[in-house]
Amino acid sequence: MTSALFTVANNAKFELLPQTPSYQSSRVNSFVDVKFRTGATVALAQSADPQNVENWEINYMNNLEERYGSLRKSPSAIGEKGAKCTIKYEKYFENVTDRDTYRNQTKNAMICTITNNEIVS
Repeated sequence: MTSALFTVANNAKFELLPQTPSYQSSRVNSFVDVKFRTGATVALAQSADPQNVENWEINYMNNLEERYGSLRKSPSAIGEKGAKCTIKYEKYFENVTDRDTYRNQTKNAMICTITNNEIVS
């Protein structure tokens, strides 16, 4: 390969350098930055101590839809159909009594907070 500026041999090795990110962050988010709190109501969940959950997974679907109007070939608006969020997790117990107490509860509210207390802008 030949150029007006340089010549490169066959099978030459190129090394790409990473670009500088557009923001600076002192650390990367990790599992310790996620807090799960549960309670009978959202207010009680807010004041509850964080719980340990294992192998958690969050699935968020914003369910947007295109809305077509008359006299237009393209959508006239993008509208919401109602968002859906599911959280799956595993929870381990020290004994059968604690497990059964947890399983026999009525439905609870859950608050999941993901943050490392750093604002990136």
